[in-house]
Amino acid sequence: VVEAEHVTIVVGQDYDYAETRLGLVKKYAAVGKALGATALAEVNQSAGEVGINSANSPFNLSDAIKGTWLTPGLSNHKTTLEADIYMQDIDAKGYMMAYQETGVTGLRFNGDPTCTPIKVDEEGKINPHTVYYGRTLDYAAAMLKANLLPLLRARVNVNPKTGKLPTAVIKNIEADADTKVFGKMINAGLCSGGKTFINPESPVMPPDNKVLASFELVPTSILGEIQGTIYLTKTINS
Repeated sequence: VVEAEHVTIVVGQDYDYAETRLGLVKKYAAVGKALGATALAEVNQSAGEVGINSANSPFNLSDAIKGTWLTPGLSNHKTTLEADIYMQDIDAKGYMMAYQETGVTGLRFNGDPTCTPIKVDEEGKINPHTVYYGRTLDYAAAMLKANLLPLLRARVNVNPKTGKLPTAVIKNIEADADTKVFGKMINAGLCSGGKTFINPESPVMPPDNKVLASFELVPTSILGEIQGTIYLTKTINS
């Protein structure tokens, strides 16, 4: 099985539009629409977000005036209603398509999954199994690179007894990245937290001259389901 963290398979289509086409064009997939929704989303935002005002949400695919995206379909040119018994399996496999959320005006994409299962290891590390998780990681990596590049060819004192970076230097590098990268991302609502770690055993002296760094990022969460219970009672307990 091929796994690709930066690849998304789109199987959704505007069924009514496809119905006006001829031949195999009826079985098109709305890749362009998916790219547009993804481009519209912020770094850590899902292309399927419902939004507070669902009718005017930028991710509402439907346009009643233009008559577009009123009937969700699949790229085999079947409506999602016709394929209803298979929809849960199709969604679970990570295919991107449009659907009607109960009680919500218009159609939305079912998120922006990538071609990889969700993986969480024993240390709590999560693989980027959606576009927004991958984009968050890429954004953080670009910011960290820009922050750390000034260290290249820079002069730095080492501990004369060990040839390693002094603790004070390590702490300064970590604090600088935490503040200028993760701090800014947190303030912008792009992540929940982040931390920089400089390996104190980094081979900073010849022949390697390397600083070994690692980073941890806690993303914002995308809520996929809401479960609730309602019941009758004689009194309300606060």
